Amino acid sequence: MLTWAIQRVGYAVEQVDQQGTTDVDTFLRAFDAFPWIEQNRQWDETQEGPMAALILMNEANKRKLWITACASEGKLSDSYFIAVEWTAPRKSLFGFGQIKMVEETATFGMVGRPHMEQLSRLFCESRYEEFDRQIAEWVERDHDGD
Repeated sequence: MLTWAIQRVGYAVEQVDQQGTTDVDTFLRAFDAFPWIEQNRQWDETQEGPMAALILMNEANKRKLWITACASEGKLSDSYFIAVEWTAPRKSLFGFGQIKMVEETATFGMVGRPHMEQLSRLFCESRYEEFDRQIAEWVERDHDGD
């Protein structure tokens, strides 16, 4: 089941407001209606805690997609901050081949609304092979030159 949540400026790191089930079109409408400019202004003033984000969650697949719209000078930009969480099997260090599930994360900046929408669609449609490939490309692009 696909659900979504909101994290606002001033919330604790793990605090979110659950919004219920969703699909990609409903999520994108909520994304457009969210007060991004005000939330960005508040974060710029405090620069404490998490930035505001809308979160897509697929609990069955243990995946989350966090999206933050960036703004400056009172206007939305065409930039987004993306965070992705998932679980993956890993051999334990001293486990002699024992496999355990560990949480993985990736973060990156992205420019372009069509790219953000495409990631959202891939996530909502559970097209994770293509989703993961695009995430890897964006992470590499964002971290080039580090």
